This record gives sequence, structure tokens and C-alpha cells, in this order.
Amino acid sequence: MYQRILIPLDGSLLSEAVLPYAEALAAASKAQVTMVYVGEPDVEERSPKHQVFLDQVTQQVVAYGKSYLRQQARRFEQKGIQTKVEVLLGRAADEITEYAQKEGVDLVAMATHGRTGLARWRYGSVANEVRNRLPMPLLLIHPTEEHPSEAAMAAREPLLLRVVVPLDGSEVAEQALPHAKELASRMDLEMHLLRIVSRPAPAYVGPEAVEYYYDLETELVKVATEYLQGVQKSLEAAGMRVTARVFHGYPAENIVDFAKALDQSIICLTTHGRTGLGRVIMGSVAEKVLHDATEPIFLVRAQASS
Repeated sequence: MYQRILIPLDGSLLSEAVLPYAEALAAASKAQVTMVYVGEPDVEERSPKHQVFLDQVTQQVVAYGKSYLRQQARRFEQKGIQTKVEVLLGRAADEITEYAQKEGVDLVAMATHGRTGLARWRYGSVANEVRNRLPMPLLLIHPTEEHPSEAAMAAREPLLLRVVVPLDGSEVAEQALPHAKELASRMDLEMHLLRIVSRPAPAYVGPEAVEYYYDLETELVKVATEYLQGVQKSLEAAGMRVTARVFHGYPAENIVDFAKALDQSIICLTTHGRTGLGRVIMGSVAEKVLHDATEPIFLVRAQASS
């Protein structure tokens, strides 16, 4: 499913936090990896008389980018992963998006933050724009200044143990399942299915209302449990290791907290889903999970169901 993986890097340690995860997935999928560096020469004056200087700056940017990427690619190549490097020139989000689509990339793996500075990207905004423009899945990492170094992360064997899959009962949300199944199969991960039931807010509080809303919540939990059990049975029949849980409350908070408690997990979810009583509103939930989660996220751009 993932034969061509694109990894944009900006030269910062924070952007490199994605490398151990991309390496593990590429090795498991026997995928070809392309690492790209986008140079944005900081030259405002572009008149003909400054063309020589502009050319020199561009050459320096390209030389640095190639040297940097080759250094990062070396470890992938040592693991037997076919890796090539590309230096692009222009606006980072535009160049990454165009390259990914032109080259038929299956997956883009990148950190959502990075250090800024001379010839560097405002990495968070670049990642946000890229994920909003590209149709293919993205592997997103949320590094911080305290994020473990690549060497420390690589020392954890295995890097990932579990894939968390939030579902809301819709066909659109279920579009994450083939990707989660692929991750679980390739990387020997246990699948954890989640469905969150939001407690209905009573419009009227009285003796009869308490019983009504209790019965309604009980029914919602029953429906959610039966739904997850059906998905679980189907996945187990395909040889997957699966657990299923129903939670009460706010969807994004439950997803983030559950994945964090599991440790060594990756969250696989879609960016849209059908709304309704007791259902997850996957678009807004995905945004909040992306903002709050510290675990890696595998984001699937869902297609509208017919």
C-alpha cells in the first residue's frame, strides 16, 4: 500500500523526529523513500545586476540541501531501504505538494513543527498547508524541544506496538481501517478500536427526564458496543489482534488520553465523518487530536461516501 514515501526535512532536529517512524514503516513495507529539502533563498533583490549573487546563493542552498539529505539518507540505506534525495527551490508547501502529486507518492511523513531561521521553513504552517492540500495519507509527528533524539528513539525496540483507531459508526470514518490494518499487519501492531459516546445534554431536568436520558445513554452504549464488536470480529477473522473500547465524554480528549496511556502507539483516523447523536464529528475531532496528541498520527483523507 505504501511503496513511495516522501519525507520533507528542513534541516532542524525537530523535523528529523519523523525519521525513526518513517524508517520503520519503509522497512516493513519495502518502500522507496525520497527525502526532500526545500530551499528558499533569502534574496529580495532580483534585478539583473544581482543575478550573479542570486545564483551563488542558490548554489549554496542546493549544496547544503544535498549534503544534509545524503547524511540523513545514509542510515536508511544501511537498513536496505532504497532512498533518494531531492532539493527543491521555492515556497515549501507549494513545492512539497507539487512534488508529491507529480511523483505519485503514496504517503507523506513529516513533523508538524520545526525550528525557523535563515533559509528554514515555518514548519508547523507548512505541515498544516500540505496536509490540507494533499489527498494521500500523512504520517505526522508532534516533536517538542524535549522530544527524544533519533538515537534514543531508535533504541526502543519495537518503536511502535499499537495502532489506535477511533470510529464513529460511519463508512467515512471506517476508511481508516484498511490503513490501520496495513500498519498492524506490516509492523505487527495490536489494533485498539475506540468509539466515544457523548452524553446527551438534557433539555429538561425532572424525575422523568433522568430516567429517559439514562435509558437513552444505555441504548447508545449498547449500539456502540455492538458496532465495535462487529468490526472487531471481522478484523480478527483476518488474523489481526484487536481490542475494542467504548468511552463516554468528549471524543478528542478520550482519543488523546487513551493513546497516551497505551504508550508506543500511533493514532490512525480520518479527517471527516458522518455526524449524529452519539457520533464522532470526525473533521473537528481530527483537528483537535492533531493539535493535542503527542503520539504519531496516521491521517487519512476520507472520501465522501455515496
